[in-house]
Amino acid sequence: MSMNLHCDKMNLWQTPTHITDMCMSMDDNGNPDGGMEGVRKRYLTWVRSRLNGVWHNREDLEIEKMIVDEHCEQVMALESPQFFIL
Repeated sequence: MSMNLHCDKMNLWQTPTHITDMCMSMDDNGNPDGGMEGVRKRYLTWVRSRLNGVWHNREDLEIEKMIVDEHCEQVMALESPQFFIL
């Protein structure tokens, strides 16, 4: 069963289970490493990774970069987001 990262303030992009596990990595007390800001930081690192790899043309890369940048701005604009797994 797939486990996805969710947020109480907006819809996130669907995350593979291993990325969800990475974003919600827990400390020794069972809390997310770095709190919710740590989760946000790890999620945004994964979002930006969509720009990695080989692109067949500059236009496709620029379109994807705009999509990624817009999503990152929306996530960063959230005040006190709460992340969870479903």
